[in-house]
Amino acid sequence: GCPLANKENQDREFVRWPAYERNWKKANLANWEKWKEVPRQKDGLPRYHAKFKTGDDFWQWWRTARAPDYLREDCMDGLLVDRVMLPEDRLWETTERPVYVPYAMGWYRPMDLLDLKPRPERPLTFGYLGRIQKLDDPTVALWADLLHAYPDSRLILKDTAYMQERSATRTLERFEAWGIDPKRVELRGGSGRLEHLASYYDVDLALDPLPQGGGATTLEAFQMGIPSVTLRGERLVHRVSASTVTMAGHPEWVAENVHEYVRIAGQIASQGGQQLRDEFLDSHICDGAARTRAFEDAVRDLWRGWCEKQAAS
Repeated sequence: GCPLANKENQDREFVRWPAYERNWKKANLANWEKWKEVPRQKDGLPRYHAKFKTGDDFWQWWRTARAPDYLREDCMDGLLVDRVMLPEDRLWETTERPVYVPYAMGWYRPMDLLDLKPRPERPLTFGYLGRIQKLDDPTVALWADLLHAYPDSRLILKDTAYMQERSATRTLERFEAWGIDPKRVELRGGSGRLEHLASYYDVDLALDPLPQGGGATTLEAFQMGIPSVTLRGERLVHRVSASTVTMAGHPEWVAENVHEYVRIAGQIASQGGQQLRDEFLDSHICDGAARTRAFEDAVRDLWRGWCEKQAAS
């Protein structure tokens, strides 16, 4: 299943590209004007087109359109979710029938385990080692509040995009607009897998962006024994990281509002280490056999439902 198949009252904008959006729209104004002429449905959303003349056309569609027909409810028998991603009192978020498993995020027991190192004496260091596209304006504002709340702290951001001067400069300017000295924000570029994981040696707490939180980044942080704070989001795709943090044994690290996010971040930054990694590796997240059994049960449930539907028809 795919969470793109959403009800009409769900937010229409799924993906934002804040670091590039203004310049991108300005540079492609002609395409933007053409896009506004695309035929609309009654609810104002554009009709799905299988082909686009330019990549810009595609991304404009992606930012606003609901799922195409092949992702709609009548083409899918179920959506694999867990009860943190999709609580039972929020079933209206998806058109598919939810099929619950203990943990729905795909993962495996990590094999590339680096030895953990004792935390050296240094200022409190927050880190986000993930994609720049998730650095939405609310995320920058929240992390700026966090840096203000802990005046001696610093922030490490890591992504291939920061190897481009324009992206790096723009990112620092966004934090500076919230009163953060650029010297407190360290930008690192892309690297190989082991070097990427080794970057967590320099991080005390992994920050989760919003509204779309981390997937692999949250898992990598726990793998490296680094605690992670996340904000429970308003939609299924915004609660993936909350699911990971909960299943790893720390539901108390899931904030319900931005004030809790800042408070929790300061409280748990020193709780990393070997014990946290061991808890993570022993959890259901990394239990391949148990997750396989859960998936098999879910598929069996879907198969029985399909058979009953066929028999009824």
